[in-house]
Amino acid sequence: MRIIKSLFALVACGFFSTSVMAQDCCGKGADCSCCNKEAIELGYYPQPYGFVQVQGGVNTIFSPGKQFNPTFSLGAGYMFTPVVGLRIQANGYEAKNGFRSVGDKYTLKYINSNADVMVNLTNLIKKNTYNKLNAYLVAGLGLAYAWDNKQFNNIVATKPVAEDVTNAWGEGKTHKDLLSHNIRAGLLLDYNIAKN
Repeated sequence: MRIIKSLFALVACGFFSTSVMAQDCCGKGADCSCCNKEAIELGYYPQPYGFVQVQGGVNTIFSPGKQFNPTFSLGAGYMFTPVVGLRIQANGYEAKNGFRSVGDKYTLKYINSNADVMVNLTNLIKKNTYNKLNAYLVAGLGLAYAWDNKQFNNIVATKPVAEDVTNAWGEGKTHKDLLSHNIRAGLLLDYNIAKN
């Protein structure tokens, strides 16, 4: 746990310590001859910038319950170069799962926090251009916390559940037991509706 806390502190320091970088065109000061004509006409220069993301979607737990659940996330990030950036994000809401052996389902609440590295694959290939559609490779790690699982405990206590619940969280577990580590990797598609 100490290693994870140290890693998060390091990412946070790196995220905030670079916000004073000078913004220039292509790293060549006021000389923008390195940018293409379309980018200059649109007023676009591949300088460092910050962003905020609000997302909504559906997730599922690959287990006997096979339930689809709504999820929401809020994130903030900073692109240090046209290719590489960092993002911190939190998502969560409510999840459903179930026991196949008794046919009962239960809900729980959760929050998942992540620190991600973002690599703009489009800018990696087409340097110094304005691209309406950008593809990002995203990879990160984080912590998840779950709570409010009374239905789970009621089902296990009153029904003949055949599934192994030895390691499941519930009565008698501490807050430390409700934390879990996670890693993630994925592809993010971003469409610019305006030059800004």
